[in-house]
Amino acid sequence: MTARRSPNLVAYSAAKARLLGLTRSLAPELGPFGICVNTVMPGAIQVEAENTRGWLLH
Repeated sequence: MTARRSPNLVAYSAAKARLLGLTRSLAPELGPFGICVNTVMPGAIQVEAENTRGWLLH
């Protein structure tokens, strides 16, 4: 996870943390059955709409 702080991203950050926790919990439970558990969690992408709100500008 990033150390950068951006306002108005609480829900995004919480959801991303929960996905990581879910993956880490499911992997050892399903591994013995030959099931691999992975997740893809791309980082935030700065777009023009965020620039106008100042969310990711530092």
